[in-house]
Formats: sequence, C-alpha cells, structure tokens
Amino acid sequence: MTEEKDMKRFQFGLCEWALEARGAALCKIVSEAGLEAIQLGIGKEALRGQGLLCRELQDEYMEAAEKYGLTFTSISMTVLDHISMCDQNDTASREKAMELIFEGIRIAKRMGMPMLMCPSFNKSEISGKSAFEMTVENYRKICREAAAQGLMVTTENNMGAEDMLSLVRLVNADNFGIYFDSQNHYLKYKLSTPDLFEMLKDEVYEIHVKDGRGNDLSGALLGTGDTGFFKTAEKIVKSSYRGFIVIENYYTQPPLSTKGNSPKRLLAQDVETLKKAFV
Repeated sequence: MTEEKDMKRFQFGLCEWALEARGAALCKIVSEAGLEAIQLGIGKEALRGQGLLCRELQDEYMEAAEKYGLTFTSISMTVLDHISMCDQNDTASREKAMELIFEGIRIAKRMGMPMLMCPSFNKSEISGKSAFEMTVENYRKICREAAAQGLMVTTENNMGAEDMLSLVRLVNADNFGIYFDSQNHYLKYKLSTPDLFEMLKDEVYEIHVKDGRGNDLSGALLGTGDTGFFKTAEKIVKSSYRGFIVIENYYTQPPLSTKGNSPKRLLAQDVETLKKAFV
C-alpha cells in the first residue's frame, strides 16, 4: 500500500461476488467507483479446480491491481457454504474443506494478502457442541499454517457474541479474530447490529457492510434497509477499529438488480453513502 493509504484510518473495498465481473474487468470497476480494495473469494467453482485456484486468474488480478492501485484485503473461503469443515459425520467433506483452506493460505501469501477468512454458514454452520468443538480444532490447525505464512485468520459466523468470543479464546492463537458483518445477525435473529459490534469490537479485524429489508440478504442500498446501518457505522467510528470496510451488497441479484439502475450506478450510490458514514 502507499504511504497515503497506510495513514488512513479506514480503507474501502468491495467483495468480488458483489458483481459478476472478475479479474481485470472487476479491478477497473472498483477503481472507477473510487474504492481502494477487493476481497477475493474461493467459492463453489474451486470444487472443480476453477476460479482463484487457477494461477492465470491470480496473475490477472495482481497485474490489474498494480495498474489500478488496488489492494486485496483477504480471501474468503465461500466454498465452505458447500462443504463442511465441522461435520464429524462427514470425513471426506472436512478433509476437502481443509485441503482448500490450506490452498487458500498459499494463494493469499502468493498474492500478498494479509488475511484468510472462513465463513461458517450453510454446510459449515456451527450448530451444536460437536460442530463447535470440531471448528475449534480445525481453526487451531488453520492458524498454525497461516502463522507460518505470516497471515491472519478470521471467522464470520452467526453465533452470538458470547459464543464468538469463546471461540476466539479457545482457538487461542495470536493470528485469529472475528470478521464482523453489518447484517447477518439482524437478518437471522433480529439482534441489534450496533450492540453486537460493541460487544465484539476488540476482536474485529475486518468488516463487511451491507443492508437489506426483511429477509433480503444484501438487498438494499446502505442506509435504506432495516439493519441500523448508520448506527452501526457510528459505533465503528467511535471505536478504535482501523482497517478495511468492505461492501457486500449484491448488485446483480434481486432485489437490488430490479431497482432500474445499473450495478455500477448502485455501487456508486453505496460508495457515496459509505464515505459519508465513515468520517
């Protein structure tokens, strides 16, 4: 990063899966939108050996990032939606999950990223004591591997604040923390997102921002949904958090894609809101 970026408290980015473009095309869009970074993902396509597992795509991203002055914040292992890292009854799934996570660590290192994020939703949902214990065990292994490469590991999940803090304590690794999300807990449990951040803030290492109404995941422009976006932003600003704020709205999917504006225009509106909220 440049010296100017290093001095800034907040840096703003976009999740790769918020748009359909990939590689150099996505980097161009992100740069033109006035953002500084992209969070990349290793998703379901990795089960076929595709996507970011391909060195050609890695190289395309790195060349484009240099051209447009962008940073990669982290890799999100979104493939964990489709295979489980914590199902004690599915050894094959767990082994594949860990194999891909370790490959994600190698890719993050090669591409100069400081962090790997493991989301625990759908197939990898941490539900029940056995799943929690298996998650702790696997995170310890992941953190050891990541530490050897100088990388941070974060967890994004739907557990309550006490359970998330317990997970951090039990993993007990200096390079492990929480990836905070501004909608997930409100969407699933109607929990106050500002209050949740206040409880977790000392363990938060990166942040997703998105909004929605009712059951719409990432389905409303920032500040127009029912998640309390501006109150959450206020809590973040008042905290000691420094780092990336990453937009995770889905601009090419309903309901946002039905609003009559192009994805680029929708993104531009969110970027404007984001920069006003985090001052």
